[in-house]
Amino acid sequence: MISLRKRINFMTPFLAWMDYYKRNKHRIWEIDFARGIAIILMISLHIKWAIDYFGIGNTGVPPMVYGVLQRFTAGTFIFLVGVSLVLSNLKVTEKKMLLKRNIIRGMNVFAYGMGITLISYIFARNAMVLFGVLHLIGLGIILATFMLKQNGLNLILGLGIVILGCYTVNIDMGWLFFLGFKYPGVETDFFPIMPWFGLTLIGVYVGNKYYIDGKTKFPLDKFPQVLEYIAFLGRHSLMIYFVHMIVILSFVFAIGKLSF
Repeated sequence: MISLRKRINFMTPFLAWMDYYKRNKHRIWEIDFARGIAIILMISLHIKWAIDYFGIGNTGVPPMVYGVLQRFTAGTFIFLVGVSLVLSNLKVTEKKMLLKRNIIRGMNVFAYGMGITLISYIFARNAMVLFGVLHLIGLGIILATFMLKQNGLNLILGLGIVILGCYTVNIDMGWLFFLGFKYPGVETDFFPIMPWFGLTLIGVYVGNKYYIDGKTKFPLDKFPQVLEYIAFLGRHSLMIYFVHMIVILSFVFAIGKLSF
C-alpha cells in the first residue's frame, strides 16, 4: 500500500522538490534561499506599488523605505546572477558551447523582460518598464559569460561600474539610458547597466572565489520546512517574477481600478 507521503510527493512537484533537498545535502541551498527571500520581497513591493499607484488604498510606506527595499531586492537578484552563472557553467568546458548556452539563456530572460514591458504598456502606460531587472539580467548573463575566467578583474571592474553609475545617472544621453544615463520619464523598475551590471560581475567574483568547488558553504543535516519553501521559490524565481506581475495587474483590473 502506498503511503500518504508518497502519494503527496507523486501528486505534488513542490513537495517532491523539497525531498530533493533532503536527498542532496550538498546542494547549494543558500543561493536558492537568498533568491527566495528576494522574490518574496519583490512580490510584496509590487503589491504595495499597485495599491498606491492605482488608488486602491494607501499603504503608508515612506518612499525612501520603498526605494531602499526595491534596490536591495533587485541588487540581490542581480548579484546572485553572477554567482549562479559560475555554478551553472562549472562542467561546461567547451567555450563555444558555453557561449551558445548563455546567449540563449540570456535572450530568454530578456524576452521575459520585454513581456513585462508589454504588460506595463497595456496596464500602466504612465509607469511603463523600459529597462527593468529582467532586461538587465538577460543582457548581464550574455556579457558576464565573457568574464567568467577573469576573477580578479571582475571585482575591480564590477566596483568601477557601480561607482561610475553614480555619476552617469546625472548625464542626459537620450536613448542610451539603458547604459545608465539619465532619461526623463524612465523611472519605474529602471535598472541600467551602470551601476547594476557591476553587481553581476562582483557575483561572478564571489562565485569563483567561494563556490568553484560547487559545494554549499553551509551544509545542513536537516532542512527546516520553512527553508525548503523559500528555497523552492528561489529555484523558480524567474517564472514567479513574470507570473506575479500578471496576477497583480489582473486583480487590479478585475476590481475595476484599472482601465485601458
